[in-house]
Amino acid sequence: MPNLIPLITLASLLTIPFTEAQQTPIAAVILTRHGARTPLFKDTKTFTEGNSELTLEGKNQLFERGQFLRSRWGSGGSDPMTGFSETYYQNQTYVRSSDTDRTINSAQSLLQGLFPASAAPTLTLANGTTLNAPGTGDQQVPIHVVDNNIDYVLRGWFNCTKLDNHVNELFKSKEFTDYQAQHQGLLDAISPRFGRSLALSDMWNVFDYLNVQRSYNSSFQDLTSSQWSELTDMVNYLEYQKFKPGYAAANFINEVVTQLQGAAVPGSAQKFTYYSGHYTTFTNFFGLTGLSTTNTSLQAIPDYGSTLIFELLATPGSNDRFVRFSYRNGYAAPVAFPIANLPVIAPLADFVKTMDQWSKSGLKGWCDICGNTVNRGCETLNLKSGDDVGAAEAKNEGGVTPVVGGVIGAVVGVLVTGLVAAGILFASRRRTPAAQPETVSAARQPVVFAKQV
Repeated sequence: MPNLIPLITLASLLTIPFTEAQQTPIAAVILTRHGARTPLFKDTKTFTEGNSELTLEGKNQLFERGQFLRSRWGSGGSDPMTGFSETYYQNQTYVRSSDTDRTINSAQSLLQGLFPASAAPTLTLANGTTLNAPGTGDQQVPIHVVDNNIDYVLRGWFNCTKLDNHVNELFKSKEFTDYQAQHQGLLDAISPRFGRSLALSDMWNVFDYLNVQRSYNSSFQDLTSSQWSELTDMVNYLEYQKFKPGYAAANFINEVVTQLQGAAVPGSAQKFTYYSGHYTTFTNFFGLTGLSTTNTSLQAIPDYGSTLIFELLATPGSNDRFVRFSYRNGYAAPVAFPIANLPVIAPLADFVKTMDQWSKSGLKGWCDICGNTVNRGCETLNLKSGDDVGAAEAKNEGGVTPVVGGVIGAVVGVLVTGLVAAGILFASRRRTPAAQPETVSAARQPVVFAKQV
């Protein structure tokens, strides 16, 4: 697949080589974009999308990302992480994906590269029976997902009122219409392929379809290099202009800060927190933090398998903790970037303080930054003056107020006998629970994970 962002050179005044550091990594939080996939249609205004599957190329891309991280943090690696193990341990690793096939499969592929297959374990039961592990020794790492409608961390751009309003205004702006006029010739040239006239707002679907076909279909090689370069510029412009306000990155930033703070707690076993998501979180993050303003190369769509890396660093013999942020675009070499006025390697306390200006937590935080009042659970927070917001959040999470609880208790007391009898009739049935926010088991303490609602 072609790289959509030019390689960031070390000559940039605002970056340093990824390997330049004196501190030692002790934990990390990463976000990856999924790998190469089949075509994906998206509504240009509502962002509603169709189905898409990871391709073999996409699986290989993410497998390589896992190998890269292992070659960096593992024993004998280029920048070994204190306590990192190539064997999966529950208290060291947490993985979360958006609820799409392409991101879940991408996470599986990266984890295969990070935690390689080993000798298949066996288990001897009390009766002497020996059980062999299934497969060929692949390490199975749990991947957690949250229903898309309540995933404000990795799918925060859906039904975000401020974002929707921004996109509507963008498409009507003089800058946008002028940009389209500059490229009308190419739009007219490729319109016959799609059986209708095309606009700049169509460029995501146009580019995505042609990009996939160019990779896997030899009959789609007739666009000149100049035309393809212009088409790439157009889709980069479109997606950057749509997502640069960064609303959808606020909850992700809160997750990053929370995970790093948890890993910094003395005695924490946490080493690796992994989010498998989409380019839109990258673009929102770059926009919200101002990184794409000071580094214009970040205004382009991240390539498949791109990676954001937040490393928690320690100075040997000291309790001081630092954070280093870096970005790896596709297969390119990773580059460390300073965020806002921070140095590239920033004290953890300063990093947290800086990121807090953009950070939002949970349902209320997402509703606030998006200006939502009527969907994705925000309607429960749209209370009359004087009502307790905390009570509303409890309601959205399935909680009840004490008064309502008392009423329910009385009713339950009357119904218990009947329910028990009825339960006997249905004891053999198992009901699939509705999608609920992620919870963290006691085994993961003292690492603190942000509450998902």
